[in-house]
Amino acid sequence: MIDISTFKNIHHADRCFILGSGPSIANQDLAPLKNEITFCSNWFFNHDKFSQLNINYYCAYDPGFVQPAVNEYWKTQINRDNLQVFFPNEWATLDIVPSACFLPYKPEVKVYESDTFSFNAAAALYDAGSVIVNFCLPLAFYMGFKEIILLGVETNYGIADGGDANAGYFYDASKQLVNNLHNARSERIWARNLLTSYKVVGREADKLGIQIRNATPGGNLNTFERVSLSEL
Repeated sequence: MIDISTFKNIHHADRCFILGSGPSIANQDLAPLKNEITFCSNWFFNHDKFSQLNINYYCAYDPGFVQPAVNEYWKTQINRDNLQVFFPNEWATLDIVPSACFLPYKPEVKVYESDTFSFNAAAALYDAGSVIVNFCLPLAFYMGFKEIILLGVETNYGIADGGDANAGYFYDASKQLVNNLHNARSERIWARNLLTSYKVVGREADKLGIQIRNATPGGNLNTFERVSLSEL
């Protein structure tokens, strides 16, 4: 178990990439990211180049990974020498990864309702309905990054537009613990709340002089400047 204070400002003024699991990832050439500092989450290890990308940081908080018992396939995939993992502190008693870091997650505080974003990962993390906002972004702030690039964060599953629930990811949803359970109505509510949360994050980032840009082609997230991954 590693204390979160170990990561305070360890990447001062650096840049990082936060990789979501949206379908656009399938069409992106991620090879150049092996020399960048990267975050991923959830089932991103389904990417066929995962082992070659040298991902630095991994986050998960969904209870489905550990209830009713720790998913052994997931556990095997994230036990990698070069991967530092972050979980909510309620998982601290579970046997998952020896070098895990556990964070004070407070899901009762909703970013989109409270208009509050916690950028101090040692104090509290709040809920926005996405591991990107709940864990990855607060950690990036805490670690001292001054430039954050989002990738594969479409902020929709396509269901509300009449699409297939499996089309919300760059991989077949059967490869994850549970399929997407959203329907058209629930997706609209989720997306509205998440987009509101991203605006709160953007406001706080501006106060701290942190630049967040979005290299996701398409999707609903227009809060941040759009950039091309190939140009970066």
